[in-house]
Amino acid sequence: MLFRSRIQLNYWQNSIKLLRHAIEVTTDNYVACNFLGRALDDAGKNDESLPCYEASVRIESHYPQAQFNLGMAWLKRGRAEKACEPLAAAVRLASDNAGARFYFGLALMDDGKLDDAIVQFNEALWLDPNLAEAQSKLALVFIKQGKTAEAIPHFAETVRLLPDDAEARFNLGLALLDNHRPAEAAVQFSEELRLTPDATKAHYRLAQALQQQNKLAGAVRHYREALRLLPEFPEAKAALDQILSTNPNLKAEP
Repeated sequence: MLFRSRIQLNYWQNSIKLLRHAIEVTTDNYVACNFLGRALDDAGKNDESLPCYEASVRIESHYPQAQFNLGMAWLKRGRAEKACEPLAAAVRLASDNAGARFYFGLALMDDGKLDDAIVQFNEALWLDPNLAEAQSKLALVFIKQGKTAEAIPHFAETVRLLPDDAEARFNLGLALLDNHRPAEAAVQFSEELRLTPDATKAHYRLAQALQQQNKLAGAVRHYREALRLLPEFPEAKAALDQILSTNPNLKAEP
């Protein structure tokens, strides 16, 4: 593994050297500027890559790859407001690129422009219906807008595409629970626990779903498990105490 890493490092260093030389001996080589930025990113020199992408789009603003890479560089730095402009340019120049639309949507979402983000995620899904990340982020935008019912089909599609994704299962379960569908929610939390048995929040939410169905023995079991995993969990303790205070037959430990 160490030998392979050294080969990779030598490859990046050679690429960087060659690309810098190409920029020195040519004029307005926007392609080389862009590829130098990529090579620097691959080598972990992210602070050096941003000026390369900026130089590339300054020379040729109609180069979609550099606009996209510039937007991604800003997005990775947590600067969604700076990422939006180059990613918008990338989408204008390559409107049929699902990935560009997805990341533009992500930047818009992070910048608080939720309605615009929805447009981009929907466009990305029209181009690639199996883009699970776009389904998930679209659902999360609806959650941010307080529209949990509209989020459910997108979380469900995420689960269909990524059936072994525990977080997707949890998100769908939470949206179902919020929309008074505890039986369906319980299925999702149970599936999450199959994937990650020590997921404290999944035990807690499954307990809530079971309690709403008056399946109190199961609810008690999962509240107790949540408290075993996280003893300082006041919500779980309060819910457990409330059930046990009115159902003394359930007080004994299983």
